[in-house]
Amino acid sequence: MSESLQALMTVQGMLTAVSGGFNALYFAGYSTSHPARKIATLVLARVNLSFLLQGLYWGLYWTVLPASNGSSNPLGSGSLLLVGLITLMSSLAITALILRQRFNGRRKG
Repeated sequence: MSESLQALMTVQGMLTAVSGGFNALYFAGYSTSHPARKIATLVLARVNLSFLLQGLYWGLYWTVLPASNGSSNPLGSGSLLLVGLITLMSSLAITALILRQRFNGRRKG
């Protein structure tokens, strides 16, 4: 795998980790008295925690991989890049919704 592709996948993993971490912290601190919203908040916090962990794993994996002589990947780099992009886009979409809600709330209040 080329060094530029490994760098791209490292950046993708780190962006996913940062976005997922931000989202997980937001939902962990979100409070509501409505039972259904409590469950939804808990689920969203856990989903975003998984984004954080997945991003850290792949970001660190592609950072360490060159030291391991670039062992082959059974799925192929293109497949992993696509899966990582789907995860990154999902996490960033949630981040955008959080930021939109937070900034809209401040303007109205």
